[in-house]
Amino acid sequence: MKYKEIVDLIKDISEGHVLVETFGYGSISDINTPNESDTLINNREPLYPYVFLNPVSISQNERTATFSANLIVMTQTYDEGYVDYVRDEELKMQSEMIDILIDIISNINMNLTNPQVEFITPFTITPFKEKFSDSVVGGTANISITYPSPLDDCKTPINPPSL
Repeated sequence: MKYKEIVDLIKDISEGHVLVETFGYGSISDINTPNESDTLINNREPLYPYVFLNPVSISQNERTATFSANLIVMTQTYDEGYVDYVRDEELKMQSEMIDILIDIISNINMNLTNPQVEFITPFTITPFKEKFSDSVVGGTANISITYPSPLDDCKTPINPPSL
């Protein structure tokens, strides 16, 4: 398997979730927020819930690769109104975003089309609240996914050194 296939698998599963509206990929600075006209997805503001995949690293051994990333699920919240009401709503929304994270991870682990792709468990989910041009709440999971990627010198497009 190739790295792009793993990213596409996460994207397809995320976009297939009935509650997810937008998927993004890249560094944290690539997260789109409303009113960022120069970075809008498909020339429109992101819709929520928003899943964002932030790659961290890939480690390789003889037979497999392990892709590490932050998988972020967020939704918009509001800072106005009664404090107790807002806090209760934020907790409810964080809980829903964490459920979406777990749904995505579960679906990949139960993916029958490629049973060799697997999330490494346990994983850690961190609830958060952030203020961009809007306020968002959600959860981020530090994930690692193993997939078959054998080292194979027979396919290497390198001419042997002349001796």
